[in-house]
Amino acid sequence: MSRSEQTWITIGFIICGLLLASLITLPTRLITLTVLGSELQLSINTTVQFGILLTALVCLCSEMTVRSHPNLPDSSFGYSVTFWILPGVITFFSFIILPNIPSWLLRVSFIGLVALLLSLVLSMQYHTMDYSGKMAWPARLTLQVAVYLAALIFYIVISSAPMRALISATSVLAVSAMLSLELIRELESNSKRIWLYALIIGLVMSECKWALNYVKMDARVGGAILLLLYYLATGLTRSMLQKRLSGRVVLEYSLIAVFCGSLLLLVNRWL
Repeated sequence: MSRSEQTWITIGFIICGLLLASLITLPTRLITLTVLGSELQLSINTTVQFGILLTALVCLCSEMTVRSHPNLPDSSFGYSVTFWILPGVITFFSFIILPNIPSWLLRVSFIGLVALLLSLVLSMQYHTMDYSGKMAWPARLTLQVAVYLAALIFYIVISSAPMRALISATSVLAVSAMLSLELIRELESNSKRIWLYALIIGLVMSECKWALNYVKMDARVGGAILLLLYYLATGLTRSMLQKRLSGRVVLEYSLIAVFCGSLLLLVNRWL
């Protein structure tokens, strides 16, 4: 079976899964946890169950795609798993977003958009491993845009959800670290360093989210501020890995942060 056939079969399963999640209802499972002396209850409903199953399938497809490339720089599992994150996040959150779409016309359009985006991401990930190929640079740019877009959607959702700071900050840590793997992977071939840098970025974003929980602001503005901070953290990390981190680069990022942050705070006052 060719790589393209594997990809389209996987996309077909995702489309069927999204359609089934809209048509049938599975028994909801409740999981109760005790965190820092407080009881938390997790609801595993239909969309979450479908999301977990189909996300695992997409990750398997991504693994097979990576392993099929002749120029794979690192054959370790720690490196290949970095390719799972972006398609996995897109798949899982598509199931979370789907129930909030009111009409069937919009749902079908959303499912088509998810299928197109997943096929594009899987294809671009394959091309990024061919560093001298014509598609290498467009592929990297496409994946960077997809990462920042996924991060923005997640940050807005987490900023609008009424949850404890412990849960929201931990969620931001996990997702930010995982998405960072896609941005760092192309600049660092050592899997341990990739995970270390991604974890540091996740910890920084978690602290930022914890602080923002005590500031009253619109969820869209809060999500945009988190995206700005994430862009700064990943941008400085990428500059360091490219060995071009200097005072001038830090100043440029600082000016961007001050300008965009001030603009977002003004927008928050109008909302």
